[in-house]
Amino acid sequence: MFAATDLPGARWITVESEDKKRSRLNVINDLLKQLPWEYVEPRRIRIPERPAEQDTDYQRPDRGQFLYAEDIATALEKKSA
Repeated sequence: MFAATDLPGARWITVESEDKKRSRLNVINDLLKQLPWEYVEPRRIRIPERPAEQDTDYQRPDRGQFLYAEDIATALEKKSA
């Protein structure tokens, strides 16, 4: 399949995947290297003073209502430790 579909305008990129965490980082690095970019000097911002608290009856919403992404990073850290 590689030989038939690896064309000059659409190349296959092969990633060694013995270590999935490193493989993913290598893929991200390869993709970012292919994007043209130039350094942009960040503008200095001024953060205004925080306004006085007006609503003291605030209650945080029930966290069960939120949609969370799966936390895979914690599991990866536990496996590597």
